[in-house]
Amino acid sequence: MLSRILYGLGLMLALTAADTPAANAWRDGLTRQDVVAALGEPEGDLSSGNSERMVFKGGLLIVVTNNKVTSIEGTVPDSLKASAVSSSTATPETTTTSPAAKEYVTSGLAKESNGDHDGAMADYTKAIELAPAEAIPYFDRGVVEEGKGDRAAAMADFNKAIELNPKFIQAYNDRGNAKAVQRDYDGAIADYSKAIELNPQVALPYYNRAHALGNKGDYSRAITDYSKTIELAPDNADAYFNRANVEEAKSDHDHALADLTKAIELQPGAADAYSNRGNVKYHKGDADGAIADYTKAIALDPKRVSAFSGRGHARAAKNDFDGAIADFSTVIQLQPANAQAFSDRGSVKAMKDDLPGSLADYDAAIKLDPKLAIAYTNRALTKQKMGDTAGAAEDRATAAKLTGK
Repeated sequence: MLSRILYGLGLMLALTAADTPAANAWRDGLTRQDVVAALGEPEGDLSSGNSERMVFKGGLLIVVTNNKVTSIEGTVPDSLKASAVSSSTATPETTTTSPAAKEYVTSGLAKESNGDHDGAMADYTKAIELAPAEAIPYFDRGVVEEGKGDRAAAMADFNKAIELNPKFIQAYNDRGNAKAVQRDYDGAIADYSKAIELNPQVALPYYNRAHALGNKGDYSRAITDYSKTIELAPDNADAYFNRANVEEAKSDHDHALADLTKAIELQPGAADAYSNRGNVKYHKGDADGAIADYTKAIALDPKRVSAFSGRGHARAAKNDFDGAIADFSTVIQLQPANAQAFSDRGSVKAMKDDLPGSLADYDAAIKLDPKLAIAYTNRALTKQKMGDTAGAAEDRATAAKLTGK
């Protein structure tokens, strides 16, 4: 199931638990635009998905998720407080890192924003040496380690961050991410659920939990979580996109079509959304609509294999065999080892009564993937038409052995 993964490293949530609303109330309603208007553009800007960590002078770190401020570390300038909706209740948050380590954390964030991951990790390690009882340096180092693929080290640091601060929402979220990458979906779901328990008004852990649930095949609960994500972040195109994927997996074509249309409305340049909507239209029997969406996807991304393949099938359904062959040929050009594309092209050639060409494509498909049962089944039909009865029987027997039928 094609989906957009937003739970990548560094996605930030509120770092405080839901049971401390007074400390956070002053910032309610602040957006990224408010922050930039008050403080200017950040020195460092670590973006990932719909979240980013905005680094300013003086060790100020502001986290924005779905364009809303969700966390602030450091002393808050009066100019930003003035932009807040609830400034009368202002209780500025202070950094959770001790002053001795603060400089290294700030330096690490800046290095991370510039792509110097080794330098950032060294700074976070120094911060840990200076303040071993503080959670944030462990968390920040874990983010870098996960990005470098050192998942064991990342897991250890996320565990330590949570041990030191059991209400550290982002540490639960990112530990869930690390578990999900390792396909420990149950463990990931448990961590996302804990993040949601601590603050049920943040969209991201619902999104991540939905993704993990979808990977487990629990489509109904995944849809519920994507719906909650959309309730909290109605402009999150990825949530609509992924909810559509789950709906399509349940053969709920109408809802999938509506969600993909909304995703396209929010992100008109999203080639994958057009391609997936083409799939839904094709499944609904709208070959012309499917072709239009596949063509748009190809215009946006001329190397999108799924769109060429989908358009090839839709064209074949309309008896546009030459167009279908051209599309499958492009797939083969882009992916020379794509056995299914050879098999698909072979099927269309058979429809055109190009039996030698069909046979050659099936041969190529089977050479690339000796376990591709459909290629044996279809090659049997071609061989039968060409008078090779024995060869056809042999291919049918191989297909039956592969499929157990």
